[in-house]
Amino acid sequence: MTEGYRPGTSSNDHEFRFTSILWPDFDSRHLEEALEWFAARDRRFGAGGG
Repeated sequence: MTEGYRPGTSSNDHEFRFTSILWPDFDSRHLEEALEWFAARDRRFGAGGG
């Protein structure tokens, strides 16, 4: 097993977007919305608050 890896967890450098739209209905419009959501995120890349 890789050090620091546990199934069901994510590292700080991963972001997930969950949607209720299932694969057959997920089209390029939904992908574009997800990419826009990702681009609008305020990432701090490890900057601590305080």
